[in-house]
Amino acid sequence: MPVIIGLKVYSITNSLLSDVAVTLTVGSNILSGTTNSGGEVAFNLGNVTWSVGDIATFYAYKVGEGEKSQSITLSSQPQQVSITLVQSSNLSYYVSEQERYNLVFSVLADFEGNKITDINPLPTSAMLKDVNGSLAEMDRATNVLSVITYEHHEIHSGTHYIYRCYANLLKAGVKEYLIVTPSGTKWCHMIIGFEIVTSQTVVQWFEKVTTSDNGTLANTNNRNRNFADNNTTKIYEDPTVTGGAVAGNLIQCGIFGAGRGSAGGAARDNEEIVLAPNTKYLVRFTEQNLAATAINFFADWYEHTNKN
Repeated sequence: MPVIIGLKVYSITNSLLSDVAVTLTVGSNILSGTTNSGGEVAFNLGNVTWSVGDIATFYAYKVGEGEKSQSITLSSQPQQVSITLVQSSNLSYYVSEQERYNLVFSVLADFEGNKITDINPLPTSAMLKDVNGSLAEMDRATNVLSVITYEHHEIHSGTHYIYRCYANLLKAGVKEYLIVTPSGTKWCHMIIGFEIVTSQTVVQWFEKVTTSDNGTLANTNNRNRNFADNNTTKIYEDPTVTGGAVAGNLIQCGIFGAGRGSAGGAARDNEEIVLAPNTKYLVRFTEQNLAATAINFFADWYEHTNKN
């Protein structure tokens, strides 16, 4: 039955390949051919014994490009098949005089279709691309990969927030700020910073305090002004604290003199604390009965849900 079976052979880069050795096996019959400049080869089954419904198997191979097998079910009509070669490694071995098995690997080609040689060795670097296929940027002066910190990334994502304020503190006076986290899995990653203008002040940060009144809701801002001020962690001034501000609930404390304060954002890796959900935290400033002073205070945080 004179039926023509055509085959087109592609590389992994989707280019048609010439000079690919192809065999077609039908039952006990094996036909051979080579693809032309257009990547095609045709087989005439006129001199082969076969029946409709028989399975015919192509095997295509080219050094430096790869190999591929594919089967089709024969019909009474001409058929056209396309296959893409897959790169692979040949594995062989020989036994040395010491009766050791020595494995020999031969990589046919890299993923650009170039044969691996001493001049073109296996790649030792990688290309970083985003989900849209754009290459990561390099600094032109130093050829160093340009990166930003994760907390900076959160600014671009619109989930990084800031609160800054100052307050006058009387001699032996106290100033308090309440931080309230929501329930749920979106956790607050926070640092606080402050500066004492004069005198000496004790600064304490408590966890799990209770209040009868949270105080005055503070004005907090999204650090990306293209997004809404939609933070779920809230900050209040001058709460009425009823419990929990005890030594066992202290996270941080210290005494600071004139012009001294927390490093804050300058040392985020050392200072960041992930706050517990549905919890009240209290930051308390207490002047040490020396003289009236002023304080600058800020809280900087991003809100993030763990991926795993």
